Amino acid sequence: MYNTTTSQSLLRYANKELFWIEQDNQDLYNKNLRYRFADLEHHQWIDRKISYKFNSQGFRCEEFTDDPSVMFVGCSRVFGTGIPLESTWSYIVASQLNLKCINLGVNGASNDTAFRLINDWGSMLKPKIIIFLPTEKHRLEVHTDEGSANIGAWSSDYLKDKLYREWCLTSTNGELNYLKNKLAIEYIASKLGIRCIVINDNMRVRCDLARDLLHAGTLSNELFSKKVLDII
Repeated sequence: MYNTTTSQSLLRYANKELFWIEQDNQDLYNKNLRYRFADLEHHQWIDRKISYKFNSQGFRCEEFTDDPSVMFVGCSRVFGTGIPLESTWSYIVASQLNLKCINLGVNGASNDTAFRLINDWGSMLKPKIIIFLPTEKHRLEVHTDEGSANIGAWSSDYLKDKLYREWCLTSTNGELNYLKNKLAIEYIASKLGIRCIVINDNMRVRCDLARDLLHAGTLSNELFSKKVLDII
């Protein structure tokens, strides 16, 4: 049993297999069927199922073990929203390296979340490599008595808050917050003797789209995996 509290907000997914999630939900798909049918058909998502299987900690990967592994951390671009697990760039990279894939990607995550997860899981799982794909710099992780949540430009309630609105609209805040998290992740990896790779590519160049028609599709993930392998 792992002694960590970092996954509490993810435990609602623990040991589940879902075919729709919040960011890739059936209502959105049905809406796209009505208004963007040609796009769904072009990217070959008509009536195509996607399975989201979660381990006992609520992450989209196999159960954690002591096997040699590579750990990925970031947001939906690591999680693999809208595409099958075996098509995600993290899964492809791990397979090519012949290492177990530890996917700590969380939909909507901030760079704060990335640091928090590495801080908890890095020392327990001791991967051979940590690969960090930075998220949107305007995002923040906020903790309350009810748990943690990530906020960003999509969080209209938070944009009504003067402090966060000013923080978000001044880019220096996000840049410094990212830098602090990046340096902290690199320090943790160095202290543990783990190679750390920060990917300075946010996957915005896409040649195809995922089922939600927002995220990178299967071919884009395959091409991105080659970029990552070249860096490694």
